[in-house]
Amino acid sequence: MAHIETKVDWLDLSQYQVRCEPGQGVSIRATADGSRFSQGQELSVPAAVVVLSDSDVQEIAASIRVLKPSLHVEPATVDFGYVGRTQPETRSIFIKNEGTGDLAWTVQKDAVWLEVSPTSGTCQTGEAQEVKLRAYGLALDPDAKAESGTLVINSDAGRAKVPLRAAPASPLISTDVTLLDLGTSINRKDVQKSIRIFNHGLGTLRGSLSTDRTWLVVDRVSFECVMGRSIEVGVRTDMEEFPSDADRGTGTISIQSNGGYAEIQVEIELQRNPRLEMPETIQLKQRNKDSAPQALFMIKNSGLATARVHLQADAPEVTLRRESYDIKPEKSVSIKIAWEGPPPGEKVMSRVRVKTENQEFHIPIILDDGKSDTPISA
Repeated sequence: MAHIETKVDWLDLSQYQVRCEPGQGVSIRATADGSRFSQGQELSVPAAVVVLSDSDVQEIAASIRVLKPSLHVEPATVDFGYVGRTQPETRSIFIKNEGTGDLAWTVQKDAVWLEVSPTSGTCQTGEAQEVKLRAYGLALDPDAKAESGTLVINSDAGRAKVPLRAAPASPLISTDVTLLDLGTSINRKDVQKSIRIFNHGLGTLRGSLSTDRTWLVVDRVSFECVMGRSIEVGVRTDMEEFPSDADRGTGTISIQSNGGYAEIQVEIELQRNPRLEMPETIQLKQRNKDSAPQALFMIKNSGLATARVHLQADAPEVTLRRESYDIKPEKSVSIKIAWEGPPPGEKVMSRVRVKTENQEFHIPIILDDGKSDTPISA
């Protein structure tokens, strides 16, 4: 005769007392009650069953693996914010099985403006699966401040509900100027300024920029601006594309956006000035011991307007072939200069003054006596 006891509440036996004759055996059925477990788990109990007899005590181990999936969904709510009519907003939720065994799930929605992918799946133990949600602004009521909905996840481990919210975007574009004066380009030198684009509406402002002149350049062709903010756009010229015979240019910057249309008129003036290039010093040399020290020096006009140049030497001993020149753009003149007089002492100083309508330059004169360069100009 033996008495049997269970030490765990989830295990039931078909018999708790048995009588076994010598040399015989008795079968006892053990049944595990899975409803006793609140979650899936693996459990091993060294002494789950105790067999008591007159002469002996025996302990029997029992182990069990409870397959019980557990549904966990995050985030608890999904807010799409402001959704543009042509630019859907995307969010994600994650379905996780925090229990054991496979968790099969499906998704339901009640919002016509929502797209769900995928709509069903199976999560293994500890696995999380991503579900992408996409809200379409075209399906939202443009007159409503916001629309709500519910996402329902049904599974083998119960169901979860995720509240949804989306609002139709209504961005509004404005600019800091409607007329941009780029000022004056001197001798076709590029100039640049900037404009600002503001979003005074709700939702993200998205758009593109273009110009109607090849010489008018914006530093970006597309933009995004969140609500309540502004962005800066650089505007510059490419004067290689500017008409060669024009002194003034006008153009237009066009801005297309989901918050309206804007247009900015652009103006620029071209000023053609002379630009003189000349030597830093003039070095006089004697051809022979009886000749006067002399030299040829060059003045070039690399500007876009004719330069009227007047030359004047500080010392009476300095003679110039001519004292005035009209130098056309991209042209140059060679000017002969000589020292007519006694050899200057080391402290004698002179220079050539080059005068234009609004500028004056000084070119030092250096006498090459064959021994050293003696500066005779300051």
